[in-house]
Amino acid sequence: MASALTGVMTSVINKLTALLGKEYMKLKGVQGEVEFMIDELSSMNALLHRLAEEDQHLDVQTKEWRNQVREMYYDIEDCIDDFMHHLGHTDIAESAGLVHRMAQHLKTLRVRHQIANQIEKLKARVEDASKRRLRYKLDERTFNLSTAGAIDPRLPSLYAESDGLVGIEQPRDVVIKLLTEGEGASSQKLKVISIVGPGGLGKTTLANEVFRKLESQFQCRAFVSLSQQPDVKKIVRNIYCQVSQQEYGNIDIWDEEKLINATREFLTNKRYFVVIDDIWSTQAWKTIRCALFVNNCGSRIMTTTRNMAIAKSCCTPDHDRVFEIMPLSIDNSKSLFLKRIFGSKDVCIPQLDEVCYEILKKCGGSPLAIITIASLLANKANTKEEWERVRNSIGSTLQKDPDVEEMRRILSLSYDDLPQHLKTCLLYLSIFPEDYEIERDRLVERWVAEGFIITEGGHDLKEIGDCYFSDLINRSMIEPVKIQYNGRVFSCRVHDMILDLLTCKSTEENFATFMGGQNQKLVLQGKVRRLSLNYYTQDHIMVPSTAIITHCRSLSIFGYAEQKPPLSMFPVLRVLDIENGEDMESSYTKHIRKLIQLKYLRLNVRSVAELPEKLGELQHLQTLDLRRTNIRKLPESFVRANRDQNQPGLLGIFLVGAKKSDEAHIDYKVFADNLVSSLRKLGRLNLRIMCILGYYACSIEFLLDSWFPSPHLLQSFAMGMNYHFPRVPSWIASLDNLTCLEINIDLVDEKVIQILGDLPVLIFLWLISKEAGPNERLVIRSNMFVCLKEFHFTCWRNWEGLMFEAGAMAKVEMLRVSFDAGGSVLDFGIQHLASLRHLIVEIVCGGATLREVEALEDAIRHSADLLPCHPAVEVRTWDEEKMVKEESATAAVDFAANPLHSVPAASVMTRPSRPVKKPLGDSLSCAPQNTRIIDLGGEMASALTGAMTSVIIKLSALLGEEYAKLKGLQREVEFMKDELSSMNALLHRLAEVDSDLDVQTEEWRNQVREMSYDIEDCIDGFTHRLGHIGIAEAAGPVQRVAQQLKVLKVRRQIASQIQELKGRVEDASKRRMRYKLDDRIFEPSIARAIDPRLPSLYAESDGLVGIETPRAVLVKLIMEGDDASFQQLKVISIVGPGGLGKTTLANEVYRRLEGQFQCRAFVSLSQQPDVKRILRNIFCQVSQQVYDSTSVWDEENLIDAIRGFLKDKRYFIVIDDIWSIQAWKTIKCALLMNNLGSRIITTTRSVTIAKSCCSPQHDHVYEIMPLSTANAMSLFLKRIFGTEDICPPQLEEISCKILKKCSGSPLAIITIASLLTNKASTKEEWERVHNSIGSTLEKDPSVEEMQRILSLSYDDLPHHLKTCLLYLCIFPEDCEIERDQLVKRWIAEGFINTGSGQDLEKIGESYLNDLISRSMIQPVKVRYDGQVDSCRIHDMILDLLMSKSIKENFATFLGEQNQKLVLQGKVRRLSLSYYSQENVMVPSTAIISSCRSLSIFGYAEEMPSLSEFRVLRVLDIEHGEDMDSNYLEHVRRLSQLKYLRLNVRSIDALPEQLGELQHLQTLDLVSTKLRKSPKSIVRLQNLTCLRINNLELPEGIGCMRALQEVSEIKISRNSSASSLQELGNLTKLKILGLCWCISDIHGGTKTLVNNLVSSLRKLGRLNLRSLCIQSSFKYSIDFLLDSWLPTPHLLQKFQMGMCYYFPRIPVWIASLENLTYLDINLNPVKEEVLEILGNLPALLFLWLTSKSADPKQRLIINSNMFMCLKELYFTCWSIESGLMFQEGCMAKLEKLHLPFHAATALEFGIHHLSSLRLLVVEIICSGATIRQVESLEETIRKTADLLPYRPTVEIRTWDEENMVEEQKEKDMGEEGTQTSC
Repeated sequence: MASALTGVMTSVINKLTALLGKEYMKLKGVQGEVEFMIDELSSMNALLHRLAEEDQHLDVQTKEWRNQVREMYYDIEDCIDDFMHHLGHTDIAESAGLVHRMAQHLKTLRVRHQIANQIEKLKARVEDASKRRLRYKLDERTFNLSTAGAIDPRLPSLYAESDGLVGIEQPRDVVIKLLTEGEGASSQKLKVISIVGPGGLGKTTLANEVFRKLESQFQCRAFVSLSQQPDVKKIVRNIYCQVSQQEYGNIDIWDEEKLINATREFLTNKRYFVVIDDIWSTQAWKTIRCALFVNNCGSRIMTTTRNMAIAKSCCTPDHDRVFEIMPLSIDNSKSLFLKRIFGSKDVCIPQLDEVCYEILKKCGGSPLAIITIASLLANKANTKEEWERVRNSIGSTLQKDPDVEEMRRILSLSYDDLPQHLKTCLLYLSIFPEDYEIERDRLVERWVAEGFIITEGGHDLKEIGDCYFSDLINRSMIEPVKIQYNGRVFSCRVHDMILDLLTCKSTEENFATFMGGQNQKLVLQGKVRRLSLNYYTQDHIMVPSTAIITHCRSLSIFGYAEQKPPLSMFPVLRVLDIENGEDMESSYTKHIRKLIQLKYLRLNVRSVAELPEKLGELQHLQTLDLRRTNIRKLPESFVRANRDQNQPGLLGIFLVGAKKSDEAHIDYKVFADNLVSSLRKLGRLNLRIMCILGYYACSIEFLLDSWFPSPHLLQSFAMGMNYHFPRVPSWIASLDNLTCLEINIDLVDEKVIQILGDLPVLIFLWLISKEAGPNERLVIRSNMFVCLKEFHFTCWRNWEGLMFEAGAMAKVEMLRVSFDAGGSVLDFGIQHLASLRHLIVEIVCGGATLREVEALEDAIRHSADLLPCHPAVEVRTWDEEKMVKEESATAAVDFAANPLHSVPAASVMTRPSRPVKKPLGDSLSCAPQNTRIIDLGGEMASALTGAMTSVIIKLSALLGEEYAKLKGLQREVEFMKDELSSMNALLHRLAEVDSDLDVQTEEWRNQVREMSYDIEDCIDGFTHRLGHIGIAEAAGPVQRVAQQLKVLKVRRQIASQIQELKGRVEDASKRRMRYKLDDRIFEPSIARAIDPRLPSLYAESDGLVGIETPRAVLVKLIMEGDDASFQQLKVISIVGPGGLGKTTLANEVYRRLEGQFQCRAFVSLSQQPDVKRILRNIFCQVSQQVYDSTSVWDEENLIDAIRGFLKDKRYFIVIDDIWSIQAWKTIKCALLMNNLGSRIITTTRSVTIAKSCCSPQHDHVYEIMPLSTANAMSLFLKRIFGTEDICPPQLEEISCKILKKCSGSPLAIITIASLLTNKASTKEEWERVHNSIGSTLEKDPSVEEMQRILSLSYDDLPHHLKTCLLYLCIFPEDCEIERDQLVKRWIAEGFINTGSGQDLEKIGESYLNDLISRSMIQPVKVRYDGQVDSCRIHDMILDLLMSKSIKENFATFLGEQNQKLVLQGKVRRLSLSYYSQENVMVPSTAIISSCRSLSIFGYAEEMPSLSEFRVLRVLDIEHGEDMDSNYLEHVRRLSQLKYLRLNVRSIDALPEQLGELQHLQTLDLVSTKLRKSPKSIVRLQNLTCLRINNLELPEGIGCMRALQEVSEIKISRNSSASSLQELGNLTKLKILGLCWCISDIHGGTKTLVNNLVSSLRKLGRLNLRSLCIQSSFKYSIDFLLDSWLPTPHLLQKFQMGMCYYFPRIPVWIASLENLTYLDINLNPVKEEVLEILGNLPALLFLWLTSKSADPKQRLIINSNMFMCLKELYFTCWSIESGLMFQEGCMAKLEKLHLPFHAATALEFGIHHLSSLRLLVVEIICSGATIRQVESLEETIRKTADLLPYRPTVEIRTWDEENMVEEQKEKDMGEEGTQTSC
């Protein structure tokens, strides 16, 4: 059997055992090796089973060993299968000649020799794995299963407040009715209601709501939750304590039996209500059930479970009920979704409606999924692009987020509860695309072929597979889609959230590899075991050369693409499944015959018309499915396929009828006789299914009486043809096992009904007849069709209708019949069909009146409504055009009596399987989105683990076919890969406890990390050399020989290097054993550690500075509100970086207000909080009980106790320093919403956590700000001199400099002040301390304490964020770091996880946002859409990072105030700063040849030559103004360079060989004087970003297909027309910048314009997101007005940086639904312009520039315009009347910049802009008086002050010299009056 976690271990051991049998006795000399491997692998097998059982508890190291062994098992099986095949083909024929026999004999010897060598290699691998097992002491390890510190992710569901629930009312009322219904004796019986459904649907929440509603109606009650491994004693004790209300500690020593007896005795005469939540096993329920006494007092029990089988076992069939919880409806889903994001279910931004609907469709009505995605979106920008990105990630390994992780943990409970074989089968479903409907038989057959089915007991494998499938359905892991008549699920689907979980697990175990959908994803492990290619949404998927697909066992192809991997690359394939490859040519299948291990072949490809003739060589083939091909003849060799005598016999036969014209070519009687003879034989054997298909009315009358003896095992007989039997075949009446019958009979009468009605097990009947007996009504009598569940009856002529007598069809659930409206009797006995659930009636309207049709329909619906199950009714009408009017009804009677001469079109119909009700999923069906986002959980390069991950991947690539010629080295490479993988696992363990390592362990870790860098550099070096020594085909013999010798020399050098590397790896491994690192326990000793945050809790108020204002603000936020809002529970969350005083501020507010509340508590959390201790602390503080009295309570007891105590109390609780959302959610469960004016304060360093603590309606996030300059100085002086009024004059200047570096951080100020207290008060001493800030401060207790506090934030980061944050120390102090520059450098360094197919820059931006959210870096410039454009790092954080960076040899710093150089010889990253000194020299002791990154800031003449940096990945030169271009001559030798940025004005040329840098991804030359690019630049195939300054497009740019950004291109008369045309070939281009330099368009320039427009059209249809057009002149671009069609639908930004003005709005702008940024020049601006722009749904930023506006018309911004706009800049100096903002417009506008004429000042509606935060008004003073200007300014400021956010107001005045004096204005006014008079 194969398994996801343990591979194919059992299969391998069985096959090795077979090698010891007689069949392989000729393999002499290897028997000992085989026996050794069997014994060793059997031992490993036992350990692997242990590990599989504890999978979720394994450490990284153990998992790595297990994964290596699992992969080894796969390789061993592939090898054994291969040489078994070869041995089976080396038999020597007896009739062969002597020479031929000798040749065959030599071939056999050669095969045996090869096999012996392979077995030796396999044995060596087994020995290596065994040694590692001993070295890690895996057998001695115990797996800690204690979950005491773990937070149960289900806990919040128990305490969800009713106000926040959506869609709960209807299911709650149904369950309450089930619990309370009944009269008299039945109501007094004990009743059990079991709620069942998948995880995340809200079972616990529903049960809790019912419990709250009904608990007061019972004498005693209890609510308990179970775990997967429940402590039954604790559960029963909990029940007893709740029902008896006894103290928990009194019964702690009772055993289970005593507890059960005590509980039963107490409940003997009590009416009780007990809820048992989340039952995972029947055994647990049975034990707990023993305690619940059956007392006939009206008691009730409610259970919840995810498993239908368990739910049924909880209930008795007579009066208990199973309630299946359903997903939320679409309306309820949307309400919950919007409420979680916007705080109200009625708020949704219009442009988000569509994507909102799509997200909800993917959530499938699951409240857990909806809440998770809503929480994810609540912290993101409300833009369509951002929401679409989240939508595309659903079901495909969602991005990392605390809410997503929590959801996965909840869903993982169900996955972890599965036995191992079901885990593997379930994981297999991740191979199918998202939203794919998977047929049961197809899935089971694939499971069988893969070896997932256990073969014990001799049972049929497919039957066992069916059981597996049903078990997964019962456990709610997959969703049934179509259910057949017999209750068997025909097809299923995987919920997107489950798919996300499975994809993660599958990737983690290297179970499957996925490529395609919206993104390409490939797991990083070298060998691909199962490959799924999805071409549905894209057909350009390429399997990377680094992926080793020769070991692939399963290939699934969905859709078609021309470039598919050939089947010859899959020699060990077991499963081949091709779906909808409509254009696939038959030649693609020619290599199928070489797939010697193939067991399953399915081709759903219409274009395939033939198969290879040698198909019969596939001796292992079990399933061949060609139903959806155009193959009309099987190869003759087909009969040789799979001659295994042990395979089961024929179970089903499908016959296709021929045309009548074909009957002339065959002897029809012979054909019929032969067929009947065969059917008789099959009928006596195993035939279960027979289906006869035919598109023509060909007769099969020979079957009427000839099939004797009857086929006694036949279960299904179906006719899918136009032929009708004249009567029922005689053999049908004796089919005792027939369950499904589809039959066509000419004339249906009562005799036919009688025969069919007596079939004992018939479940499904579809009866089609041409006509019924004349004037005869067919009666279904009692006791007929006793088992029938579905009945479809089609008869269109002489039809009087059916009549169902009482007792007929007692079990029928689905009925489909036809009626003649003109002649049918309204009563047909439907009221007797008590089990009916679905009724389809087809009414033939011909000859009937409208009244008759409506009367018949009303009668049918009325009768159906009276049935117990209220069946769904579908009424279909036919021949409506033949209906008669009322007045001609009498004349039509005769016509109605006549037989119908034509059969309605609907009489030929398909036989659909019954669909399962899915309230949300089906109603929201759409084309499947095939997105898979696989997160491998690790970065390529890391500060703590070096380049280890990257090295392992590259070593795996060396094992691929590309490097197969490196013979003799595969063993060494394999050894290094496995050994380094093991070391990598240990390095990750060490990284988690980095601060607690001893010196010896640190030293070993550092050595291994440095070794990983060296190994990667070496591999990169020789892969580069191997790639440049290809032998040209056109070379002469001498050249070829010389080249061959060169190749051999390189290979020999590589072999030597690999041997050296292997030696280093072995040495490191031996040191690891010598130090016994694996025996050490890495647990930080927190008992002795002093919490550095403790003093903040006890700071005296007198010593605080600057606390008054924030304290007053918080007190106001806490206490404000009217009567209703004041009584609501309010949460205030204080957020800010470490050291700003959050705890101190919270403590001050707590002290100030605690006396106003009835009870209070203040608790602080740690990074790994003990939630039980926290809850106990809260309870003891609010209740003032003794701490020890609650020591035995668990979390649930404590939460209940706290809630019970706070129920009627006004409380005030502070939760300080929250580090995770999960911890907050659990603690929040205890804090009851009691509407008594209670208050909660939280503090945290993360904005994301702060927002999650608050609800959007009435809670607040308070961002703590740094101290002002004055307060900072006061605190600083007070700490040094004891008073804030003393500062020696000579120290004033240096004090200001020090405080500037402290940036208002109280922690930093106090630390530096404490440092200076012990030093002389001299300027020189203070300057020395000043210079050390941000550059690893000197050792001092105060400094170390500050670093410990700041380290808390650093230690809380995941590994990838630690590495990215450390990288910022490369930049100089106070440097403003651009986002794009930083993210691109991270990518080049390999810090961004490349395992997923997401855009790497998007991932990098999310990393940056995460660091900002965690307050580790400070945003400097923030864009209109909330994205950070640049950031800066606080000097104190910089000091911490530099310390860590030096310690890890992460980076080396030279320059600035001090030189910092790590002591290790090899420099990995070098930062040279020449800003403050030019004489910086790299010491000769430093080895810079291994440097991977060089950053130069400033310029000096003596700079290290680039020729010394052989392995450089990043080169960034900033402000090297006097640098000569010759310095770059060696750039071309930097073969590994990925990032090159030159911010150097003096550079005017680059080396011509720049194109040799094949790894270059970013080339940024914006700030150079380069006027011509090297011609070879077009050879940079991996370049994604090209930033140039006003350069012409190079010829051949169309070859640079990887380009995503090109700016800024100069387009002039001299531009190349062909290069402009090639621009359109850049299919991945997203950002385009143009510099337009063509003054007029004519002649040759017209061609340039046409080519540019053509390219823009192509790019607009693809991926173009941003277009910027610059020009220093008024050059026209009118050609863009109407030509850009179709519209660039993805365009988000359009910017004009030029003096030209469009005469009107370009036509394509109005339809840009994704446009967020628009900078446009228009002249003139009219109201219709504003109308068009105001309706752009996603517009956030608008800069509208105009020369003039309509003088007669005031520009009015109407309500509901610009609904998303956040920034508006309006420039128009000639507009006199100004803009007017109406109420309801620009509801989100935050920044407004506009001009105003003082002389014609009018009201402009600023008071309607309720979100405004910044107002810039340009007042044009021309023609106005000083009084008018001042009055206008005063009015503007007063109006702004009345707005909610009191925006900052900036007023600028222009044309002041043209103002008029007061008297002159008066004279002008009088003159005007006289004139008018």
